[in-house]
Amino acid sequence: SDPEEAEKHFEAAIADYGRALAVDPTYKLALQHRGYAMFKYKNKPNEALRYIEAALEIDPRYTTVIMDRAAIRESQGDYALAEKDYALVKEIEPDNRNVDYRLGILYLYTNELEKSEAAFDKSLATAPNRTARAIRFHRRGIPRFLRGDSDRAVEDFDEAPSPRAGGRTYPAP
Repeated sequence: SDPEEAEKHFEAAIADYGRALAVDPTYKLALQHRGYAMFKYKNKPNEALRYIEAALEIDPRYTTVIMDRAAIRESQGDYALAEKDYALVKEIEPDNRNVDYRLGILYLYTNELEKSEAAFDKSLATAPNRTARAIRFHRRGIPRFLRGDSDRAVEDFDEAPSPRAGGRTYPAP
């Protein structure tokens, strides 16, 4: 895939979201997608947060958008606010499959390794498929390894796919 071609598609998508918002400024899905695109593909987290916050003004219980806001806050190093967002998602949607996984990553960033491992443990119980379970095992191995529990870390890493086992690797979040 050509990076220049991909860039054109993202630019077109961002423009389309803008046109949709010109027609209906309360279209929360366009607000969410434009905000996330500004964050992920344009590296403009502050501009992204404006769109995300606008979507949340329309629907404060929109958990996908709250998760996006948490990711943006994480990227800015505002871990306490990101953690509050994840707690809010758990309150609104207790069975959300992604919250514990994202908390595991957040706690890695804050060097709270026991909390990270516990969050990954919970996320394993809700992994939707074999690939998701493998990724979660791998992630859980990281705090175990960093805490010096290399035997259990290796067990987790052995559960994760490797390039030699089918040629697939999984990018960091």
